[in-house]
Amino acid sequence: MEEQLDPLVNRWHDLVRPRVIRSHRRAKGRHRTVAVAALVLATVTSGAVVSEGWPDGPIRPPLRGAPPPVGAIADSLATTAAGQGAQAGPTATPPSAAASPPPRTPTSSPTPSRLPRPSLPPTSTSEPTTGPGRGAASTPPRTTSPPPAVFVPLRIEAEAPTNVVSGGATAVPCGPCSGGTRVGYIDAAASVVVIADLPTSGQRTVRVTYETDGPRQIKIKANGVQVDTRWLDGDGWESPRSFTFTAMLPAGPLRLAFYNDQSPSPDIDQVTIS
Repeated sequence: MEEQLDPLVNRWHDLVRPRVIRSHRRAKGRHRTVAVAALVLATVTSGAVVSEGWPDGPIRPPLRGAPPPVGAIADSLATTAAGQGAQAGPTATPPSAAASPPPRTPTSSPTPSRLPRPSLPPTSTSEPTTGPGRGAASTPPRTTSPPPAVFVPLRIEAEAPTNVVSGGATAVPCGPCSGGTRVGYIDAAASVVVIADLPTSGQRTVRVTYETDGPRQIKIKANGVQVDTRWLDGDGWESPRSFTFTAMLPAGPLRLAFYNDQSPSPDIDQVTIS
């Protein structure tokens, strides 16, 4: 009888032993109670298998791949539990669990070297050109005001048609004079007004070219405001001379009036504003 059950026991060992080892690791603290239960179960089931035997007659080895009979499973469980229960303390496995577990499909996890590298956010390499250090807000571009317009000197002939010659004043031919003409006969009733248009206001230097035969006085107004009065001398009406004065002149139209309300004045040849 024992010789006939040996193949079954060996097969049962091949099937159950891995599970018994795993159960031993999980239930090491409860092995004594399980061992007692396994011994009782072995005593009861071993008698049933020996008395009944195989239902088909003489005992024969099962077909390859077919599960063993229920009695053989119980007998193998009892024998295994009796031999190893006191040391390993296995947990009784129900007959339905005797079937071999399905093979586990190994799951491959990506190795660290094959993992996709995380993309880093783009970083700006530009740095502020000004400021206390990196990260400082860039200063807005400085807005510079355009340079002031350069004042171009203005040269105006006294006899120009744009000027105002009033009273007894008149244009007199003069070879050495600027433009070949001067404005003469200026006195208390006659005057000449030189008209100009200034692009900007400012302190201006006015140069006046004149002719006179002996000392005479001249008075000047700028837009109705007295700006200069002086005595002039000369060598004759064909000998040009000049004098300068400074005055704060406004931008826009300018009226420079040359007159003398007390006596005859020198003749006026040219006016230069710079």
